[in-house]
Amino acid sequence: MSDSENVTGLKGAWKTKFEILEKAGADDGLDAYFKRKSKLRFREQFKISFNIWALVFGPFYYFYKKMCLKGAFLTGVVFSIDAVLVLIERISEINFPATTHAIPAAVLFYSMANYDYYRFCVKQERFWNGLPKIFSTKVGAIGFPCVAFSALMLVSVLSFGYDVPKCDASETVSLLTDILDIQESDQGGADHEGTSSYAFRDITTISTDDQTGFHTCGAHFYNTDAGGSNKDELFASYTVRITGDGTRFYINVFDIR
Repeated sequence: MSDSENVTGLKGAWKTKFEILEKAGADDGLDAYFKRKSKLRFREQFKISFNIWALVFGPFYYFYKKMCLKGAFLTGVVFSIDAVLVLIERISEINFPATTHAIPAAVLFYSMANYDYYRFCVKQERFWNGLPKIFSTKVGAIGFPCVAFSALMLVSVLSFGYDVPKCDASETVSLLTDILDIQESDQGGADHEGTSSYAFRDITTISTDDQTGFHTCGAHFYNTDAGGSNKDELFASYTVRITGDGTRFYINVFDIR
């Protein structure tokens, strides 16, 4: 009689999964499991690798199945990975899609849940072998996710320590005016530098990034030269962002027509 057959109270679907997990080497630990699992048929691999409830509920699924130590550790790992991603975004000024932050949690929980539940039921395993024992104690189980979450919050707060000015804020308009002056000077030579004043109207926020607060803006404007005559009305498209260190903002004008 196999070890999985000694487990009582299993429903049909779990019995099938346990049989495949045993075949895949789940009894012998993670290394053997990953090596043997790759040799299974695709359908068998899918059955033991995918758990829709773990994908949806993440750590709460682990807690519901009484795998609290593993659930707490994986939660800490997810928070840690998310903190690193936010830090990379801050340093590189590249905004990852929201799904990028959700992928680590999804992969960790749904891909490990079936294996961990097998080890919990068959081997009475509460935590993985090979990891520091501190994580399998109450202090580690509570402390690690709390510390990781605090680090994530700290990095997030530091990343957005400078509020992004709105498209029509006075400081935004002032900097936009300076940029337009420089562009006009570059096009018309030194004689044109500082000879125009700008009047803006219909400054709109085209979009705002939900994660960073960065704005994409549009503004209609016309300039008046030293003689008091108005030139043609133009439309400027620009973005308002904060620098990587979060201490100041800048504008990128990418279209004037």
